[in-house]
Amino acid sequence: MANKSLSRDRWNQLGWDFKVIPIGTYPNLDNVSVDEMPDPKGSVSTRQAILYHPRNSILILGHNSAIALVNRTRAADLHVDVVRRATGGGAVLVSPNTLLWIDFWIPIGDPLWRSDVMEAFSWLSELWMCVLDQAGVYKVQVHRGKPVKTAWSDSICFAGISWGEIKVAERKAVGISARRTKAGALFQCGALWLLEAEKLLDLLYVDKDICSDRFPSGCACSDGSLLENFCQPLCQVANLCFNGANTLSGLESILLRNLDIVDTALCWD
Repeated sequence: MANKSLSRDRWNQLGWDFKVIPIGTYPNLDNVSVDEMPDPKGSVSTRQAILYHPRNSILILGHNSAIALVNRTRAADLHVDVVRRATGGGAVLVSPNTLLWIDFWIPIGDPLWRSDVMEAFSWLSELWMCVLDQAGVYKVQVHRGKPVKTAWSDSICFAGISWGEIKVAERKAVGISARRTKAGALFQCGALWLLEAEKLLDLLYVDKDICSDRFPSGCACSDGSLLENFCQPLCQVANLCFNGANTLSGLESILLRNLDIVDTALCWD
């Protein structure tokens, strides 16, 4: 924990407003809420990094996702909160120790700001590349091509991949979504540590009886085999040790130690 505190102090020294926010257990009448996640843009003139620590399982919908996608009865039964994030993309299931979620806010005029939409991801993609390299993960790449879609990609974040996101051995490992305003750009990142495919599919109204020749297993059904073939949980490939275990906390610790590379490289121009 001491190392984490030092890292957070270092982020502040480098000009970042760094916060850790617990999320989950939203008050609601029917045990299912569609609340906005905390707004990271409180001070639009300052870089912000917000690390979210889930208290319980949370289904995070994209900005334009329809609530009709969610099986509200199952969400209530499983005590899963439902929230909506500021950026687009598919749903993400976040539970304690399953996914590392962090937001970055870059104001216009910041050295990390890029007006070109594609270039805007460069510093963040490189940051995740360095983090995964230090976590002992091999075959890490940034996706630079056209979006890859599947039958579930409009509904589920880790069933598709877009420009700037991170893949391991051709499978998606880190999802990144963005939203640009007149004041700056918000980047929301999720590094998949452990996949809860069956639970996620249980919470969503998606076609679970689909086939695709894109994946070696062929047919994908309610066991989540499409997801299992498309994404790469980092717990299976990372080689790090934190307090004697290969854990999500170890990956978080590496991330917190690596902000220096962002400012020294400045997008690797």
